[in-house]
Amino acid sequence: MADAAKTPPGIKALAFAMRRFPLDVRKTWWWWEQLYRKIGGGGFDDDPALDARWPAGLQAPITTRPFGYKVRLDLTCWPERRTFFSGSYYQTILERLYRQVLRPGDQYLDIGANIGMTALMAASLIGEKGKGFAFEPNPETHERLRINFELNPYRCLELVPFAVADRESEAVLRLPAVGNTGIGSLAGPQEEGGRSFVVRTVPGQRYLDRLDPAKPTFIKIDVEGFEVKVLGGIESALDWPEVALVVEVNDEMLERAGDSIAAMERIVKAHGFQVYGMELDRGRFSRTLRLVGPVELPVAVERNWRDVLLVKPGSTFLRDRAAPLIQPAAGRADAGAHAGRTA
Repeated sequence: MADAAKTPPGIKALAFAMRRFPLDVRKTWWWWEQLYRKIGGGGFDDDPALDARWPAGLQAPITTRPFGYKVRLDLTCWPERRTFFSGSYYQTILERLYRQVLRPGDQYLDIGANIGMTALMAASLIGEKGKGFAFEPNPETHERLRINFELNPYRCLELVPFAVADRESEAVLRLPAVGNTGIGSLAGPQEEGGRSFVVRTVPGQRYLDRLDPAKPTFIKIDVEGFEVKVLGGIESALDWPEVALVVEVNDEMLERAGDSIAAMERIVKAHGFQVYGMELDRGRFSRTLRLVGPVELPVAVERNWRDVLLVKPGSTFLRDRAAPLIQPAAGRADAGAHAGRTA
């Protein structure tokens, strides 16, 4: 895994140039997208035939923008391929959100850290005075998480090779045969031809005990349908006064895990959170993140928001960090379900 993939020099040179496109400029972004698709980059979904045309293995490290962390990427995986050519994480909404809400010295939990791009974003923002954990149970992906953190100077996050759940146990992590490393799931049936690992699940409390309940704490949960189980495993933190979460909401995946949007909503309301959808407005020369709400979780599903922000009303987290981005839920028409997925 440590050896660099064999990639034609022309592709490396093109990627180097494309990573310098000013993608906040709407016209430049449009041209970047046209060029990317012309060279066979593809869209925002797995395409096994297209993915297989790209060199397998890890590329030499690149430096991302705007956070400046280094990462090694596999071009056969479409989210990583987009980062290789853009220099940015493919979910622009999360990039904008992290820059808005995270501060030096904050605490951070990344539950479902994958190869580490969101965790590295957070580590670059909370700095050496920050503290937290990045959980990734897939042994292959956890190794890549470790490699990427070793490329960088951040030591504020501890990397944990377990899944967070509401109890200590073992579970089967199911993955597709090839493709996006981020869609491994502890929920649902095995895909034909897919792979699986038996992984350990642990209650989050043993890690929460090492954090300060009074400090601002940001938690990201992206576990492909296992979100309700994770919330049950970190329930004590949900009562902390300055905790906020960004959580993936997918009703189909929740049902595969034996849960539902209603079950998630009960937890959210029981702990006093407000729910905000996230949209990205693209102006001529800038991209602006907007929080829409508060809304109900079923509304978030109807609007096809991939991720939602959960914040406590009355918290300084809401007042000082999130509030500048908020507009009322009924204040505007849908800005586009996939706006946050653009590079």
